[in-house]
Amino acid sequence: MATIQTTIKLHERENFNDEEDQKMDKALELLTIVINSDAFRRSILNFEYDNKKQFSRNYVDLSTPLSNQEVYELFMSGKESTNGVANNVLDLRWKISAKCPDSAIGTTFNRQRTETYRCKLEEMSAESFAGHIAHEYCHYLGFTHTKKYIVSRPYTVPYGIGKIVRDLCGAYVALQQLTSTELDNLTSVGNLVKGLK
Repeated sequence: MATIQTTIKLHERENFNDEEDQKMDKALELLTIVINSDAFRRSILNFEYDNKKQFSRNYVDLSTPLSNQEVYELFMSGKESTNGVANNVLDLRWKISAKCPDSAIGTTFNRQRTETYRCKLEEMSAESFAGHIAHEYCHYLGFTHTKKYIVSRPYTVPYGIGKIVRDLCGAYVALQQLTSTELDNLTSVGNLVKGLK
């Protein structure tokens, strides 16, 4: 099954300094690569909560729970609650804020505009920022989570997809840094393991 090809459009970029601009650009580049990968699709389809292939709070506006396939399709569709059009474009509006709360990295307002706290962004790699963007984008789609930590919160759609994106971006960056000899060795080991199965 081919993955749905999706792009990202940043409509607004407010209060970014040069370093933050570069980090946003790199995060969006990584996010675009990762969300269009089969690994992303498989990670969402196989996501588990409570020993079932499902997310916690896997609904939009308290509607019928969505299957992992439906969560994936909605994410890739670009059908934000603000415009209701499935155009395969993740439409984003982003602001960097000088606020520095203890726990949150950022927040999304009215499902259509996100603030990321500068103090948190300074600590993040581009891979982590891509995960944060994916998390916040899930709020654009209408997915929620509790404000305070509860055991099921990491399994909600925003936290689950954010972690999937962060981990896949990290793996992608690590692979990009390998030399051709290291890649050849990795391929040889992979072939050896396949032969042992």
